[in-house]
Amino acid sequence: MNSKLLDRLETSKKAIRFWWGVGILGIVMILIGIIMFFTPTISYIILSSIIGIIIFASGISNLALSINTWHVITGKVWIFANGIVEIILGFILMFSLAVSELILPILLGLWVLFKAINIIGVSDEMNIMEIPGAGWTLLLGIMTMICAFGVLSQPLIFGADAVVVWIGITLIMLGISCIIYSLQLKNMHKHFK
Repeated sequence: MNSKLLDRLETSKKAIRFWWGVGILGIVMILIGIIMFFTPTISYIILSSIIGIIIFASGISNLALSINTWHVITGKVWIFANGIVEIILGFILMFSLAVSELILPILLGLWVLFKAINIIGVSDEMNIMEIPGAGWTLLLGIMTMICAFGVLSQPLIFGADAVVVWIGITLIMLGISCIIYSLQLKNMHKHFK
């Protein structure tokens, strides 16, 4: 049993050494969130294409990461499932502009909700392994989940302009979560050296 755990931790090093990729994704999400927050008149078509590309790229990286390594620290099953969902959502948003324009808030809200559940799941794994910062990761996951519900409820309550603002806020929150998660992975990477 001990040998199996050591083997898994050894392969975790491969996944953790790419901590900077999660940080870059977080920075991109924050920048797009700020742009959207300050320019709510941006069209849904541009919005859906940009977000579709981000979601699709995130899905490809998550899928590749889960296929190439078995890592208990970052949760292979969560990352694999997250990658599949993101590839499908990204593809819909990039190539079905007419459809995505109508259902963008719902698709984006569901994506952010899935990401929040993923963050909460990772925080649980971090807590089990006694990795510092697991509580902060859990808090960010819960806050991201609240933002997801905000995005999902906006078209029903306030209309399209409010959706753009909520999406901007949510992308900023999700970007912060990704950056903090990447810093935690960086600390783990130093620990494995």
